[in-house]
Amino acid sequence: MNQFRSDAAQTPLAIGRTIRPRHDDRANDPQPLHLIADLHARLMALLSRGRNLHQTIADVLKLHAERPAVRGTLLVRRTQDGDLSVGSHTLDAAKHDVNKLQAWLLPKAAESLTKGKPVIASSVEDGLECIALATRSLDFSAVVTVVDWPIGNAQRAIELSVAQTVLSFLEYAAQRQQLEESSSQTRMAAATLELVQRIQDATTLDQACLVTTAQLQKHLACDQVFVGLVGRRTWRETGKTCRVRAASKLPTIDPYSEITLNMKAVLDEAMGRGTIGSWPPLPGTRTHQLLAHKQFAGRDSLVITVPLKNREGQIIGALGATGRRELATVPEFKRFLSVIEQPVGEALNVVARHQGNAASRLVRGAFAKQHRIKQIVAFVVTLAAGTVLACPWPYTIRCQSVTEPVERRFCVAPHDGLLETTSAEPGDVVRAGQCLADLDGSEILWELAGVTAEHLRAEAKRDAHQARYETPQAVMADLQARALANKKELLRFRESNLQIRSPIDGIVLSGSLDRRENYPVTKGQVLYEVAPLERLRVEVAVPAEEITHVDVGDRVTLFLEGMGSDCEEGTIDKIRPRAEVRDQRNVFVAEVILDNPDQTLRPGMQGTARVRTDSKRIAWILFHHAAENARAAWFF
Repeated sequence: MNQFRSDAAQTPLAIGRTIRPRHDDRANDPQPLHLIADLHARLMALLSRGRNLHQTIADVLKLHAERPAVRGTLLVRRTQDGDLSVGSHTLDAAKHDVNKLQAWLLPKAAESLTKGKPVIASSVEDGLECIALATRSLDFSAVVTVVDWPIGNAQRAIELSVAQTVLSFLEYAAQRQQLEESSSQTRMAAATLELVQRIQDATTLDQACLVTTAQLQKHLACDQVFVGLVGRRTWRETGKTCRVRAASKLPTIDPYSEITLNMKAVLDEAMGRGTIGSWPPLPGTRTHQLLAHKQFAGRDSLVITVPLKNREGQIIGALGATGRRELATVPEFKRFLSVIEQPVGEALNVVARHQGNAASRLVRGAFAKQHRIKQIVAFVVTLAAGTVLACPWPYTIRCQSVTEPVERRFCVAPHDGLLETTSAEPGDVVRAGQCLADLDGSEILWELAGVTAEHLRAEAKRDAHQARYETPQAVMADLQARALANKKELLRFRESNLQIRSPIDGIVLSGSLDRRENYPVTKGQVLYEVAPLERLRVEVAVPAEEITHVDVGDRVTLFLEGMGSDCEEGTIDKIRPRAEVRDQRNVFVAEVILDNPDQTLRPGMQGTARVRTDSKRIAWILFHHAAENARAAWFF
């Protein structure tokens, strides 16, 4: 079978592989191009008529059979048993033995379907030749074209191209119809969902019915839509009648007016039918119980009704629409009304069930006489709940916490130089005097050697001036020698202080030059930050709205990450007076000092804290936040 491209919907006449004529068979003749272009225009004209797929296929086959060399075209379908059969054909039964031709053509179609490419075969005794093209994208399996025999290679190539063009067009038409059907179903589903949502947003049943009529009239573009519902107690009764709840273009419903009585009669017939009904009758629908429809429609109008059902399939009312009789020819009109009968009915049922607010339903149920036992139980439960809510209970506040060191010590570079090696990283526990890093002393040694030589030269120069009694020059040389001696002492001091040592016992919090060597540092640059571990400060972030209930000395239970189920106890030592923003929340920081003799706690550990304050009544604990928010909203 010839495989067509996936973008056939954009290029409907994608011609597949064809047999090219030889140079001696008018290979340069432009007639095939004009033929394909004319065929394309006629096929697109057929598509523009807006018919269904079966009518389009019949028109295309008839158009294909008008070619002079074509005797007829067959559509080969596959049955449920897997056998091939002729679905339709354009063969002239007066000129050909159709049964005989079918027995010859069906195997050629099966061969084309098996090989996946066109099959061309000839019948000399019948003077016919067939071109079989297989497809799997339509509701038939192959298209077989019967032409006159003999036929030249050039003409055969033309007929094959025409057959492939026709097949490509049929595939395009099928894809287009499928796309239109899917789009129509999507639009109906979206309109149904929007209608149901608008109905459920209504607060009363009458408002929901008004929304239904207004939205349906706008969507269906009809003259009027009316809705009637039955009482909830009469759902399961036979011979039930409805009450007209709303009608478009009618601001109020007078139950005794003539038009309302006519609408009620139409809706009663719709509920009695149980299916969609209309006058004039739609094709394929039953015509019983349509007398009220006929009288309401008159001579020139269309009346169509559908019953409304709930989720269990019970009829709870009916919906009717009136308009021009041309609406009966629109397929989507009837299809949409058939689709919405259960969604709209269930939506109206939900609104009717929840009509009124919860407080009114609760009050009605609470004071009903048949609920005396429930009233006693409710009184006892209310009394017990009030007693419990009046009991005092310790008020605890849940907060976030983080551990920080009590003090910090910094190790800085004593002079400019190069960092030769590092022996500590953040997180390492160090002792006082432990070497943390080494500075490169080669440059100091070189400078010291030069300064030593210059010092000796200055002393020799001084001695020479003194021997010649050149006092001013001797004094200048002596001063230079002293300056060089001081510089030499400074370099010797730097040479003896090339190691960065920890000033205290503790843990390395940070080191900006971790794992770096031969890295230049400047005098005073912070290389390490060390903090002791004997005592740690826990910063508890108390929410700003709870700070008025927290005071210094309140007990705090700390649950830190990495400690498992263990907890720490402490008291609040200090509350910072200024609020801070942490994790996008406005909090006040309360400090808790903890002893850490076994050094299990480390700086940076996060967790939760529970601050226990004075005892409050349970009712206040449960509802004070809501009361404060309501008071703030009332004043502001």
